Amino acid sequence: MKRFILSVFTVAIASTFAMAQMPEEHVVVGASTGWFPGAHIGYTIADKMQIGAQLGFRSKGKADNEVGTNAQNSFVTICLYGKYFLSKGSDFNTYGLGMLYINPASQDGINTGGANEGFLLGAGAEYFPSKTVGLFAQIAVLRFPFSSSNDALNFGIMTPSVGIEWFLDLN
Repeated sequence: MKRFILSVFTVAIASTFAMAQMPEEHVVVGASTGWFPGAHIGYTIADKMQIGAQLGFRSKGKADNEVGTNAQNSFVTICLYGKYFLSKGSDFNTYGLGMLYINPASQDGINTGGANEGFLLGAGAEYFPSKTVGLFAQIAVLRFPFSSSNDALNFGIMTPSVGIEWFLDLN
C-alpha cells in the first residue's frame, strides 16, 4: 500500500511542472490514507471553499485490537467535509477543516449495533504542483463524538491523513 501511494505521488509530481493554485468551481476527486484510507468527491464552491463526501474503510486485525479480544474489527466510515482555505494565491495553501463522520461498528463481519459518529475540527495544508492536482496533509485537533459509548471530547493531534486530489473542469 505504501508503494502504491508513493507511486501515485511520484507520478502526480513528475507529470506536472506548472505551478498553480486551487481551481475554482471544479469537481474534486481524491484519495487519502491515514485515519481511514478512502476516496472522496467534492466541489470547490467558492474562491476559498471546498465541500465534499468521503468513504473510507479500515480493518483492525487480532494484533491491532485495543480490547485484547480475538475479534476482527472492520469500519466503513462515511464523512461530509468542508475545507476553508485560509491562504490563497500561491502553490502552497493552508486550510481549516470541518468533518461530520459516522462509522457503524462491526466485529467478524457482523454489525454490533454500535456506531461511532461525531464532528472533527482540524487544519491542513495543500500543495498544488499543477492546475489540476493537489497534494494535502491534514490533522484533527478537536473531536466531538455524538455517540453515548464514546462521549469524551478529544483534544490534540489526531487522525492525521495525507492524500491527493484531482480537480476536474466539467464545463
